[in-house]
Amino acid sequence: MTPTLLELVINDLGQPVKSRPAGDFWPCPFNDHEHDHTAPGFHVWTDRGGKQWFKCPKCDQWGDAAQWLTSYRGVDQRQALAILRGQSFPARAVVGGGQLAKRPHIAPPAEDWQDVAWNIVSRAGSLLQQGYNGHGEAVGAANWLASRGITATAAGKHGLGFNPHWLTTPVGKLPPGVVIPCDEGGEMWYIKVRLTKAVATQLGYKYHALPGSRPVALFNSATLLASSKAVVVEGELDAVLGQELAPAGVAVVTMGSATNTASNWQWLRYFAAVGHVAIAGDVDGAGAAAVAQWLQRLPYATAAPPFPKGKDLTEFWAQAGATAVANWLSMGV
Repeated sequence: MTPTLLELVINDLGQPVKSRPAGDFWPCPFNDHEHDHTAPGFHVWTDRGGKQWFKCPKCDQWGDAAQWLTSYRGVDQRQALAILRGQSFPARAVVGGGQLAKRPHIAPPAEDWQDVAWNIVSRAGSLLQQGYNGHGEAVGAANWLASRGITATAAGKHGLGFNPHWLTTPVGKLPPGVVIPCDEGGEMWYIKVRLTKAVATQLGYKYHALPGSRPVALFNSATLLASSKAVVVEGELDAVLGQELAPAGVAVVTMGSATNTASNWQWLRYFAAVGHVAIAGDVDGAGAAAVAQWLQRLPYATAAPPFPKGKDLTEFWAQAGATAVANWLSMGV
């Protein structure tokens, strides 16, 4: 017998302290968050589609039955699926002293870094928009992004910008190039620069992060909250292009590289409400390895169909056009 989320929560927490038409309520069980744990703010409800959800608005814990098992009991995705298939129904997982195991929490950079980062993004974004209008030092960068299918609107929506020269900041130096910020949940997690050709040749690599960045965030994650389907790609510029071309209800997200996959509950939980997740790696060995790792993290996800042309989403767009990419995204999910 497959347990419902409500059955799981009652099994773990006991009967609700109050029940209303809007759902059943308990004190928040997530003790590793600092807020009032006596008031019945945690609740479980059923949406119009018949699916059950839990949420604590104070500590922003939310999700479905699988997320409850991984977040509260501390089981992995495979064990959670076994429980939900009715193959086992163990009591909640506890460690010494009856305390729930702590889940690792990754924080964005500190406030002083945030101030520097937001100032960079503001100046770089304004300069890039001038470039799209044919003025200033960012014309070449705007043309390069446009050649990759990224319009001024898409660039502005995702905060892309341009830094024309080496910039000395209170947190370190930022090289010249296209500025790619990752702003999730109102916090800046990292700023990555796609280096100019001259600097890339000099340094021997293409991307450089602002010192103090935390490149462990899910880029474009907010779109998952309003989407029923998702495609995971390798890089931010692929995600920006893909999101502009994606059908309504499809989110295109990335962890920023083939070697960085979502392993932390903070980002995996964003997929809880998404009905179908497809993983699209670049057509190379690193891409194949990334797909395999993602499928381990999200066992209910599937590998996206291979790109009909090119090794990644941007090359596919360049060789086949926007309509073909939109159709591929529809087919992939």
